[in-house]
Amino acid sequence: MPSPQKPPIAYDYVAFQQEQQQNPFPGSQLKNDLANLKKGVDETIDALADVRRSDGKLQNQSVTPDSLTPATLALITGEGATGPTGAIRPGRNRRNGSDRA
Repeated sequence: MPSPQKPPIAYDYVAFQQEQQQNPFPGSQLKNDLANLKKGVDETIDALADVRRSDGKLQNQSVTPDSLTPATLALITGEGATGPTGAIRPGRNRRNGSDRA
């Protein structure tokens, strides 16, 4: 999935307001609101790019040991309870490890 594109604000609401003198609407406020919305979307897209590549995967080196839970880190390093000596998962048969009760 490609990265989202930043949307441009292509319509000039203030010019439209000036053309509609008989029926004006708050074009300046609308333009300000749209600019704030665009800024928020732009910042979100920029923040997403910090952690996600254009192919949808995590940025290289964005997951570090300090971002992992102790249990996950123990599984990766082989320390602590792993494999058949580890905790019994819910729904597993305690005697033979099968999914049947």
